[in-house]
Amino acid sequence: MLNRKWVALFSQTGSELANICREINTVPNLIITNKENIESIDPWLLDNCFNKIIMLPLKPTLEEYNTALKQERFNPKNTFLSMHGYLRIIPKEICNKWEIYNGHPGLINSYPELKGFDPQKRSLTYKEIGSVIHRVNEHVDDGEVIISTSIVNNYTNEADITNALRSTSLKSWLNFFSVRTNFGIKI
Repeated sequence: MLNRKWVALFSQTGSELANICREINTVPNLIITNKENIESIDPWLLDNCFNKIIMLPLKPTLEEYNTALKQERFNPKNTFLSMHGYLRIIPKEICNKWEIYNGHPGLINSYPELKGFDPQKRSLTYKEIGSVIHRVNEHVDDGEVIISTSIVNNYTNEADITNALRSTSLKSWLNFFSVRTNFGIKI
């Protein structure tokens, strides 16, 4: 059980979110996705969280975000948002009001050039690869890095790097949920 309310966002399959939920044995209070096709959402999320999923348009407006976040009377003082492959820039007004964290599959604290879309493709030549959890602001991957998980890059292709980064991302999120006492899990 989380000490605070949790809203999670994703754009792709939601598989990272499903893996996190299974590991920490809890689910978000609300899941927001701009996924247009419900059939391609991770089956575990559909089985365990279907009544918590809100589908927004591909490019949500400020009003649509605000409407979604009014569910369950969420309050910015006791609610945090997490992004798991959410491929939209959150409006400044939402960033300024809510505490939002993003998982990014690139060590932007060491290599700022890995900010933005598909850092996996650009990581082949780096000696160290990994994932970070950072605060979200209105700029792409620009907020303060909270947690960083890195490994030596022994990989020679994008598929292997992508799989390794999935693992470092999961480790980062588990660290986020278990170590940070204000987000901790009551077990």
